[in-house]
Amino acid sequence: MARIGQTAQKQINDLVDYYLDHNRPEAIDNLRAAVVTALARVERPSTRPRRFPATYSGLASLGMLWLREHVYWFGYGKAADGVTTIVNVIHEGANIPARVEPLPP
Repeated sequence: MARIGQTAQKQINDLVDYYLDHNRPEAIDNLRAAVVTALARVERPSTRPRRFPATYSGLASLGMLWLREHVYWFGYGKAADGVTTIVNVIHEGANIPARVEPLPP
């Protein structure tokens, strides 16, 4: 079973806080649905991940896989214990390279 890493959880919490501050409850619902769907997708063998989000080919060197769900990019990979872990959840309109955290060792 896939999991959400600490950095991704912080990114999710930051997005929820932003949406709360801007009175956007529907955005929180959409984010939650995107997270649930992304968790399911990263476990499916038929998922076709990308090596980097959108046009940010320089992020391929980080060695994680990426998928887009709704308006969010999810970066994931295998953690040291072998469990597939989502390590980044970033809104597509954000400065993605500035927010990306590498896979933990």
